[in-house]
Amino acid sequence: MGVDVRWLLIAVLVSFVIARAFFRRWKKSFDMKELDDPLMPGTPMPAVKVRLTELQQIALRSATCVPIGIEKPRLEPLSSDQELYPKRTIDSLVERGLLEFDGKGGYTTTHAGLIAIRWAL
Repeated sequence: MGVDVRWLLIAVLVSFVIARAFFRRWKKSFDMKELDDPLMPGTPMPAVKVRLTELQQIALRSATCVPIGIEKPRLEPLSSDQELYPKRTIDSLVERGLLEFDGKGGYTTTHAGLIAIRWAL
């Protein structure tokens, strides 16, 4: 085999490995609009891992049971019907689409949030 053929085989092999890695990464991403109901039994869970801090995981799990709220200044009385978390924590979860505002002053978990809880375990 000539030197040119060896370099050609090496180039083809390297391009194949790069294309395969790119295809796998592209295949793992998903769009929530494409899924009818991601929590139905038998529906495959999307293969997307979400990195969450410990406080974000706790806030997300709390939002599945009861609406959560943003911490208020010290002078305002605390409400006993909501768990309160820092504004930065809730804002980052809302930006990712894991929490949504319920219109009553609280935040609840979305379907994407429920999937993220499963992946964060």
